Amino acid sequence: TVQDCNLYAHFAKQFAAHSADELLLTDAGRSYSYADIDRESARLTRYLTGLGIKTGHRVSVQVDKSVASLAP
Repeated sequence: TVQDCNLYAHFAKQFAAHSADELLLTDAGRSYSYADIDRESARLTRYLTGLGIKTGHRVSVQVDKSVASLAP
């Protein structure tokens, strides 16, 4: 069988297994857990869905490398 090689599917497994664990720590000392990033991902998904983006559509962004681009 072909495995789901979707990047989100890989991360979703990590979110479930490590939800309370720290994923990111900023230079300013702000900590983000796997659950925090998962929650922000769901928020962004709801926003894009509200704009009419559907499964199979492609979305591209160009942002500076920062925690804010992962979890605003």
